[in-house]
Amino acid sequence: MTEANNCHDCKTLRSSLETKLDSGAQLADLTSSSEIEKQLSSCASCRVWCEHTMDLIAAASVIPQFDVPEALTQRILVAVETERKASITVKEVVLTAIVLGLTVAFVALESFESVSGLLAWFAGVAAVAVLKVVLTAPSASGEVAGS
Repeated sequence: MTEANNCHDCKTLRSSLETKLDSGAQLADLTSSSEIEKQLSSCASCRVWCEHTMDLIAAASVIPQFDVPEALTQRILVAVETERKASITVKEVVLTAIVLGLTVAFVALESFESVSGLLAWFAGVAAVAVLKVVLTAPSASGEVAGS
């Protein structure tokens, strides 16, 4: 089997087992299939992944579970959602940098003949950036301004 096929087979096996485990199946029962046994016998990486997964499941099964008040669960969910909304993702930073770079390049090319034209473009871009920050900044109540 080639390395590329092995990689594809590994992804397929792991994805299939994870889906079945998520639905409540036991890993030991799942690995008894002849196709899965064949993959596990021919791939050290899959064997190690399977062993680690079984160890993780065994460790998690002995951890005591606690019922928590619904109010605590809701506070945690609200805090996570607020933090998610407030955080800036790498994708947003990259996209903003690209748009800003293209805007500056366009402005520089179009307004190069006039310093006052260049300053006017920069002032406009700055005003749009400030407006975006003001409109998307969370207020004291946790809601985004303008919503």
